[in-house]
Formats: sequence, C-alpha cells, structure tokens
Amino acid sequence: MTKTEKKRSKYINYRQVKTLNCNIEHKGEQEQGKNQTLAKNRAKTKTLVFLRLGKGLNDRTDVTADLTVRRGSEE
Repeated sequence: MTKTEKKRSKYINYRQVKTLNCNIEHKGEQEQGKNQTLAKNRAKTKTLVFLRLGKGLNDRTDVTADLTVRRGSEE
C-alpha cells in the first residue's frame, strides 16, 4: 500500500463496510455478466473489499479497505 492509500483507509466508514458485506450476495444475484462474477467473488469467505466512500459496490473503486470479511458475520 502506498502512503495515500494508508491515509485513505483510516477514514473508511466501517458501518458502511458491514452493510456492503450484508448485501454482497444479493447483489450477485441481481447483477449480470462481469459485475455478477465480481460480486460473487467478493462474496467468498475471505475477500478484499473495495469501496469508494459514499458509493455502491458497482462503482469503479479507488479506495481500498484492507479488510478480510467473512460471509454471514452479521448473523
């Protein structure tokens, strides 16, 4: 990670990461083509979550959260 990425990752809204994590599987079902594969890959047990603050999963991402998330961790 570069310096700027480290700085950015400090300001990630972790609540938002949780909700994204909850919605990953549903997104995978709704999406089609390339986006669907990406969403399914994100839904695997250990994932690197990419997100741009204030945006959804499908946007191009330039902020990287170094988080490994588990599917169903909110249950």
